[in-house]
Amino acid sequence: MEVLGVIAAITVMYFTYKLIFGCWDELSDALSFWLTPDIFSWIRGEAMDDFFAEMKLGFWILTGVATYWGMTNLFS
Repeated sequence: MEVLGVIAAITVMYFTYKLIFGCWDELSDALSFWLTPDIFSWIRGEAMDDFFAEMKLGFWILTGVATYWGMTNLFS
């Protein structure tokens, strides 16, 4: 069941990637904001961009984790 969970999670993450980010540039911006400390974003005046990019990235990861958990725990 774990293999099906991984396949389902990857599939859901692919489709939600298209909905949330749309292109590779937005995902790479979200990753760079995630790796940059928040204080540097505040100093550069990008605090709100940082917040929303990290929120989208967190939601995207959460959908994959929740799908995997649901497939392995609820359907076994």
